[in-house]
Amino acid sequence: MKRSKLFVFSAVLAITIGGAFVAPASADEAGSPIALVLENTKSFVDKLGQPIEIIKDSDEIGQRVVVGRNTAGEPVLIRIFSAPPTGEAVIPDPEIAAEDALQNSTAMNPGKVEETVTSETNPVVPKELFKPTFAVAVTPTSVSLAWANDNLSGYTVSEGTRERTVNDREFTDAALTPGTEYTYNIDPVATDGDSSSFTLSVATPRAVDENSRQDALSAANDALTLSAAVSGVVFEYDTFIPVAMVSGNDVFACTLQTGMQFGGDGRGYVPPGDDDYRTSVYVNAGFTSASLSTTKYVGTTHLYKNGVLYQQMTAPSTGITFSDKQISSTYAQARITHSVGNPFCNAGAISYGVLVRSYSSGLVEVIGTRLPAPNHAGWVLFKYTWESLFKYDNEGFICLTGVCGERSTNASKYSS
Repeated sequence: MKRSKLFVFSAVLAITIGGAFVAPASADEAGSPIALVLENTKSFVDKLGQPIEIIKDSDEIGQRVVVGRNTAGEPVLIRIFSAPPTGEAVIPDPEIAAEDALQNSTAMNPGKVEETVTSETNPVVPKELFKPTFAVAVTPTSVSLAWANDNLSGYTVSEGTRERTVNDREFTDAALTPGTEYTYNIDPVATDGDSSSFTLSVATPRAVDENSRQDALSAANDALTLSAAVSGVVFEYDTFIPVAMVSGNDVFACTLQTGMQFGGDGRGYVPPGDDDYRTSVYVNAGFTSASLSTTKYVGTTHLYKNGVLYQQMTAPSTGITFSDKQISSTYAQARITHSVGNPFCNAGAISYGVLVRSYSSGLVEVIGTRLPAPNHAGWVLFKYTWESLFKYDNEGFICLTGVCGERSTNASKYSS
């Protein structure tokens, strides 16, 4: 678990109220931060209880953009993300995958398996079933963040060198500079020791002339730079063994002759390409075409004897399934259930279960659990560049059997 240090703001910048940084404000002072409450997004007020006038509301499914003005006429921009209920992340029994690998592995690798659905064949669930999961609001001098209760104990919020641990699921940064971009990291600290960072960049609106507030709407419309709208988002989940060779004695439940080794992948956490994988899963959400494609791939397992290739087999990909697939012009999701065994072992499997959610604004969320072996990596393709979403090291091959317990996978990222 990450250790957090408390960043102390200067007295001019902020004081601490209810687990958030907010600027001192009087009842008649302009620029009070927005009070975000995910349970009530029909209307909005600032931290002083003053109402926000709503000028424009996109009311899109999955993501909603609200443009408004505070009582001083300053621009306010609010973005709310929502999703249908996630359900429970389920990891399949690794023993079933192990048996499947023993009985159904093949000498030839069948390659990638791809499937595509569209909004016509897999429409998004009704909008009324969507519930807010995250929100951000900006004024010329403040940023407010709020996120749903996901049963994690404490969060670390940082911006630059500033960092603070909060127990609430909301955060406010005040006395900021108008027309300036800020990048925030939110680390939910999980009880099992995992911590996954949620990163976003947001710009405060430019200041409006004191003698003329007519351009408040245009100022707000060009202010929120969480990300530029994207035509599609690609997510890839890879599992791999970083070393080139693994002793057969290090892998549980594998009955091998003396001197036998498994071939590893001989690679680190590198962006997707032509590198070797144990398994690779790919989800491509195309918002322009309203189509969602999924791809799964299982790498060949190589068995060596005294350094010479002895046998090679490929486990079946039937243990990798996709469900709950939905796609629209603004929101997409797919649930991945993954359990793939070793063709030469009678127990254990690479196992995880995650829900992948994507938004046309460039936000990607991955929520679920995994068995902590081997190495796991998540990547997102934004505008022709792969960016890391999560990296988890191997805690021991015996964990493939489930004896080490499960670990949480909870990561989010915006297009930068």
